[in-house]
Amino acid sequence: AYFFLVGHKLPTPSAIELELARRRHHAAKSARKYKELKRAIHEDKDIIKRPIHEMKEAIKRPTVVDEKASSTEDKQSAEEVAEVTVQLEDDESSSEEKIVARAAPKKKEKPVYVFDENCMEPTSDGPLPVVLISLGRSGGAAIWQIMGNLTGEETINDEYTGKDTKTSLKFFREHEGYEWVSKRLCNDQKNHPTAAFVGFKIKPNRAIFKPSAKEGLKYMAKKGVKVVRSSRNELDVLISRQKHENMEKLIGLHNGKAHCGQGDLECEELHRKYAQGIELDPETLLGNLRHLREHQDTVDNLLAEYNVPFVKISYDKLFKSDNAEEWMRIFR
Repeated sequence: AYFFLVGHKLPTPSAIELELARRRHHAAKSARKYKELKRAIHEDKDIIKRPIHEMKEAIKRPTVVDEKASSTEDKQSAEEVAEVTVQLEDDESSSEEKIVARAAPKKKEKPVYVFDENCMEPTSDGPLPVVLISLGRSGGAAIWQIMGNLTGEETINDEYTGKDTKTSLKFFREHEGYEWVSKRLCNDQKNHPTAAFVGFKIKPNRAIFKPSAKEGLKYMAKKGVKVVRSSRNELDVLISRQKHENMEKLIGLHNGKAHCGQGDLECEELHRKYAQGIELDPETLLGNLRHLREHQDTVDNLLAEYNVPFVKISYDKLFKSDNAEEWMRIFR
C-alpha cells in the first residue's frame, strides 16, 4: 500500500484518470493471482516445493465444489471462487504471467432494503458506517476503492443518491425522512460483516439541500456516521467535465464510459484520445471556477450547521503528495 501511494507520482492533472485506470487494472491482476495461488496452496500445501511450471498448472486448475461439504459457508466460498476463471500463459520474453481472459461478472440485482431499527446502534465488531461526499469528476470512485483495498475488503461503490443533479432530485423527492440513510447502511453492514467499513457516495449537487437530504444529514450526526468530504482543484474538475461532455456529444457515454473497467483497453484508449486538446471558454471560466468554490463552501457550511462531523480531504494531496499523510487522516 505504501509503495502504491507514495512510490510514484501521478502524471499531470489532465492524465490522472487514465493513470488511475491503469493502476486499478494492474492492482486487480495482482489480487486475482493472489487469490488463485491461495486457493491452490489450500488444496495442496506442498505446491510451493514443486517446479514453477507445475505450480502454474495447479493454479490454472478450476476449483471443484464438494457437494458433500458439511459447512454451507465453505461450499459458498468455493462456488464464489469457481465463478472467476483466469487463464494464464507464459510470456515469451519474460517469466511474468499474463491474464488473457476473465469470465464476465454476473449482473447484480438491485438490492431490497429492509429497515431494522437496531442495526445502526454502536458496535465494536461491525463495519464502520462511512459516507463519502464528493463532487462529480473529483475522483470519488478511486478514493472509495483504495479505502477498501487498504482496509482489506472493497465494498460496492454506487452513486446511491443519483449520478447527476436530475437523478438526485428525483431520489430525494421519492424518499422522505432519514430512512434512505439508515436502511442502506443497515443492509450494507449485514451484507459485509467482515469489512472494515461500509457505506455509499453522495454527489453534493443542489439536491443535497432538499428536506429529505437534510434529514439524512441530521441522522448521520446523531448516529456518528463517519463522513469523508473530498474536494478537488476546481480547474481540474472543469477539465474533466469538458472531456466527458466532448465524449458524450461525439460518441455517447454508452460508448465512452465515465469509468473504465478492469482490462478495458478500448475504453482507456478513448479516454486518452479525448483528453487531448481540451478547450475551456475563457469568457465563462472564472465565473465557473467561482461558482464551484462557492458551492463547495456552502456544502461545508451545511454540514457544520447540522453538526455533521466530517474529515475534509484533498484529492490533490491524496494522489500527488510524496507521503501518505492525507490518506491517514481518513482512517484516524
